[in-house]
Amino acid sequence: MIRTMSRQRRWVLACLGLGAVGLLVPQTSAQLIQHSESFSADPGWIGVNNFTGPQSFGWSNTDNTGTTVNPPGGIASGAGEMGGSIARDSVQAYYAFNTGTITANDALGATGVYRFVGGSGGINFGWFRAATSTGDGGDTRNFIGFLLDDGVNLYVATSDNFSRNRDDARAAVPTLQAGVTYPFSMTYDPNGNGGNGSFTVAFGSNSYTRNMSPGEKANMLSLDRFGLFPVSVPGSTVTAFFDDLSFTINSVVPGVVSTWNVDSSGDWTSAANWTNGAPNGVGYEAQFLGAITSPRTVVADAAIKVAKITFNNANRYTITGAGSLTLQTNTGTAAISVLAGSHDLDIPLTFASNTDITVAGGATLTLGDPTTIAPGITVNKTGALLNPSLLSLGSNARLVLNSGPTLLFRNPALGSGAKIDARASSIVINSGTLSGITSQIKSALENGGAFDWQGPGIGSSEAFSRNTTAGSFLYALGVILNDLAQVGGSGPIYTTFGGQTTFGGEVLVKFTWFGDADLSGSIDATDYSLIDNGYVNGLSGWINGDFDYSGVIDATDYALIDNAYVNQAGPLAEALIAEHTRMFGGEYAAALNAIRAGMIPEPNTLGISSAMLLAAGGSARWRRRSGRTGS
Repeated sequence: MIRTMSRQRRWVLACLGLGAVGLLVPQTSAQLIQHSESFSADPGWIGVNNFTGPQSFGWSNTDNTGTTVNPPGGIASGAGEMGGSIARDSVQAYYAFNTGTITANDALGATGVYRFVGGSGGINFGWFRAATSTGDGGDTRNFIGFLLDDGVNLYVATSDNFSRNRDDARAAVPTLQAGVTYPFSMTYDPNGNGGNGSFTVAFGSNSYTRNMSPGEKANMLSLDRFGLFPVSVPGSTVTAFFDDLSFTINSVVPGVVSTWNVDSSGDWTSAANWTNGAPNGVGYEAQFLGAITSPRTVVADAAIKVAKITFNNANRYTITGAGSLTLQTNTGTAAISVLAGSHDLDIPLTFASNTDITVAGGATLTLGDPTTIAPGITVNKTGALLNPSLLSLGSNARLVLNSGPTLLFRNPALGSGAKIDARASSIVINSGTLSGITSQIKSALENGGAFDWQGPGIGSSEAFSRNTTAGSFLYALGVILNDLAQVGGSGPIYTTFGGQTTFGGEVLVKFTWFGDADLSGSIDATDYSLIDNGYVNGLSGWINGDFDYSGVIDATDYALIDNAYVNQAGPLAEALIAEHTRMFGGEYAAALNAIRAGMIPEPNTLGISSAMLLAAGGSARWRRRSGRTGS
């Protein structure tokens, strides 16, 4: 979880004398970045046997590290931390982040807080190589980090592939006390100590530096994890916790591709169900391909994190469970690809990285549980996406609907600056409110007075682009309620809309012409009948002719529909312009000229009488067949 610096993180840096800018570690590779983790939610780190046998450690929704802080004044960032009961054992176990490839020639840094609760086991913590984390006689190989013997006595390690290379640091860093939360730091300098390398570990104000011997760096294999693992000889158990971590990773994490390989339903976390182990970690890819011959369910009762998901089977895969699914990658764009078939992600879903959703023609992706787009993240959707659950966008997040049917459930929750870009597509919203969706569209159109469809809310970059090219207001997003009752009839206006079956009562949104009151895709006599009826009866809303969402129907709305109509139809309809000039006078002429110049005038109060409008051909009612379809 990449996040802003918490109060606890700032306190850690201050205690260690590192300042608000963070670790002053010279980065030797452009691929190295600092990753921060608050553990306020399950981060989906890789767990191997960490809740098996004597082990019980990993993410914990507790706040042991924030109970007592030393020195005084620090405040923990909130519930959530990593740790638990770590037992000495010969069976490999760890809980760690996939760092990508780290070498002994990379400069590394980390900070965090640590709290010893009790017991007498041994804890290894830092960067390590997963394949060699279980060492002979309890000593791990290929490790840059520290050992806390009995949870309180510090040893500083830069173990290579042949030797443990570990120093006893107890003389410099006194025994840690139970019930105290200590800030700690690790700084590895590959160029220190005359180029041999040096590694410094600090707890509170006390530190120890291990100066490496010649040849140690060359003997160390690459590292690929950051986290904790026990001493690998059977023995006692220690209880301890870590929190508010920041540590160096490689921004390029090689993708680990795993494919579902059983023709049955099963558990996501069971390695036997996959060709390359259960995918769970940043940079991992999960493929659901041709193994199944009938619909199957994959159950994820844990927090799952992957960078890419691919579906390619005419039989339905349903991903469900009590856990969660996060799309996240350290670099580039995450992806969900549906190459064939209709498939369901019925599990709480979070987009933590920019993501492309691509659904092939004839295929469908359904997001059946609450879906969240994290702050600042952009999700691009192409193809049929059905989201019959709650959709939330964090601050400045974006959902871009490039093409294909889109179904939403209720009004989307939009954080500050968040946008849904409908481009040139349609949206069907079940159980939504017309007033709420209208407000979100109005916000995007007005954009603080720019009237460019680019503001926060539900807008359209396609409308902005086309209007800019035309130099005039021609294209818009219209929104109506799929109910003939609002225009004097009964039943749904559309039984299909935007490629989806509709039943009535849905909120319908469509990229179309200004003036297309019924969202048919063109402006005709029906649209003029609707705006005339809306004006006579003092109505508002797009279906009644309030095309600029000002709340009133006036000369501007008539100018908008006329301008779009004559551009849609070709030659200028002089009779139409003349009639509306007679009705509204100079106000209409000014509005039409402004709209043609790419400006929308402020709404004005008009003085035309109902009798005059009806004499000009206004209609009081509108009827449609319930079997009507919309594109």
